Amino acid sequence: PMHASARPNLAAPPGPVASPCRRAHRLRTTPSTTIRAVAAESLTRVAPEQSWPAGNRLSFTRPPGVNRQLAPPGACPVVVCPGFGNNSTDYLAPFGDPNSSLAASLRARGFDVFVVDVERKSERTGRE
Repeated sequence: PMHASARPNLAAPPGPVASPCRRAHRLRTTPSTTIRAVAAESLTRVAPEQSWPAGNRLSFTRPPGVNRQLAPPGACPVVVCPGFGNNSTDYLAPFGDPNSSLAASLRARGFDVFVVDVERKSERTGRE
C-alpha cells in the first residue's frame, strides 16, 4: 500500500498548462513583453461557462496598449484546413455569424484566407 503522503496529486491544474518545451518556444518567438503578458493572460483568464453572456458566446477584447496587427505587404495567404471534429463552417460562420469568424477577422486585417473543406470518406485504402 502507498503511504498517504506519497500519493500523487490528481487534482486538475488551475488552468490550461503548456508543456515546458511549448512554453519556452512561445517565449522565444514572442517579440515583446506586452504581447507575452497578453498571451499569458489569455491562457489563464477565461470566464466559467455559467457566466458567459446570452447566446453562449464568449468574446475576447483587446487589452489597452495592444494594437491590431495588419497583414504585411506581400503576406502569404492563410490556408485553414479544419481538423478532426470540425468543418469549414467553424472558420467561416461560427454559430451562423460570418462576421464573427476567424476568416472574416483575418480578411479585415488584409490577409487572403482560404478554408479547405476536407472530408474523410473511409479508413480503407481501396480494398472493400
